[in-house]
Amino acid sequence: MVPTTDIRAFLTELNFLNFILNELVAYRSIDANITKLVDNTGNTITKYVRNLQNIKLNIMSSDYPQTTLKKVNVAEKSSLFTATWTPKIVGELNGQHVKLAKLHGEFGWHAHANEDEMFLVIQGQVEIQLRNNIEPILLNEGEFFIVPKGVEHNPRAKELCTIMLFEPCGTINTGNERNDKTQLELEKI
Repeated sequence: MVPTTDIRAFLTELNFLNFILNELVAYRSIDANITKLVDNTGNTITKYVRNLQNIKLNIMSSDYPQTTLKKVNVAEKSSLFTATWTPKIVGELNGQHVKLAKLHGEFGWHAHANEDEMFLVIQGQVEIQLRNNIEPILLNEGEFFIVPKGVEHNPRAKELCTIMLFEPCGTINTGNERNDKTQLELEKI
């Protein structure tokens, strides 16, 4: 005989799982006519709970199909283009674009009124001039710098270099300026 307290705890869990299933069904528009596996003897209550748990896991994991998730090889992606000052989108997360760009020469002074901009050097070296700094920020491979929104800056590279940028989706590379380097539509690679 099962103690009464165990049965009450079990029924509480069963009600909770039923609540979760109902919420998921309502949220995901799943057919509400899921067959319940409880028979009159009560011998399949455990099977019912396991089924509820499996249904919940299947519903939750269906948001992330395994076949579409892939790693990104930065060297491979950067080998797909040669043009300088033309950022390419290589990923997106939480409203941010992850971009690769090749730099050579001077970009020009500009600011982003509403966006911070992160520069991570993948290959080579880049110098970030800041209007209010006496010394420019020199970044080597593996180093990054975040330019706060509203800060006027001018990236430049004496030699060809590759950088990764993290910035909000929709950020225009020339910020408040429009010139021959402005890229309004970015290519995804």
